[in-house]
Amino acid sequence: MPALDGFEDDVEKIHNFLEGKASPLLLSGAGISTESGIPDYRGPQGSYKKGHKPMTYQEFVKSTENRQRYWARSMMAWPYMSTRPPTTSHHEIEKLRGLKVKHIITQNVDGLHWKASPDYPHNNEPSWLTELHGTLREVVCLDCKAKFDRDSVQELMVIDNPQWVIPQHLYTAAYFENLRADGDIEWQKIPPYTEFKLPTCFYCNSSNLKPDVVFFGESVDKTIVQRCFKNVEESDGLLVVGSSLTVFSSYRFIKHATALNIPIAIINVGETRADSDPVLKIEQPVGKVLQSVVKKLTKTE
Repeated sequence: MPALDGFEDDVEKIHNFLEGKASPLLLSGAGISTESGIPDYRGPQGSYKKGHKPMTYQEFVKSTENRQRYWARSMMAWPYMSTRPPTTSHHEIEKLRGLKVKHIITQNVDGLHWKASPDYPHNNEPSWLTELHGTLREVVCLDCKAKFDRDSVQELMVIDNPQWVIPQHLYTAAYFENLRADGDIEWQKIPPYTEFKLPTCFYCNSSNLKPDVVFFGESVDKTIVQRCFKNVEESDGLLVVGSSLTVFSSYRFIKHATALNIPIAIINVGETRADSDPVLKIEQPVGKVLQSVVKKLTKTE
């Protein structure tokens, strides 16, 4: 996306916001990952605009058939979703982490902050990152609560369900058009979902496996929420990037920061839930703004 009118002035505003901060907190949303080819829900080309309806937690646990549908579609999309690279925004945020930002809270489940950091690929739970809604790179057993990596589950599903494997030569415009923000895909040329063999837990053999993410209709773990509140309290500024803050799971941190008189700045193209709150709002492409801000900060540090 090209820069919008007033770009240099907007860069200066964000630079000034960060320059005097010792421990700013950063909150990121789906808008920083779309350049990587990962669909979002609410953007101009998002899943909601295409009529896609995400599976809720209640639907997922309700029946075996619903889980077959989810895992079949997820298996078909994983080779693409799991290889998405970090965007300019992720790389510039990583530079900010070396300059100013002490902690990152992300609404995203794609793992791209982690991929952009020196912790990748070995330390997959870095202390500087809170993945508020979980991560697609891990799977949890709903029965014994064991967790394991998504790639190992993918290997088993491919072996057991070869008829659901989409060859790379079919990664055409139709494939990308049907990708969902859930990390799955709607694909027509497949057998009935009831024929899909579900993956099973490596420990208790249960087929009640779920990606370790917060589904719609599911609550964020209270321990994680309290940790994020503490991150807000320990910060001297909150920078929001690429998020409309529509869901309360992230917007509550804006309200908390406001109550504590912690300054807030937002970089996002389009409306946000916090537009009427006392915030500095910049409508510019996140990656372009952060590139310029990082250059300015590097000169002054």
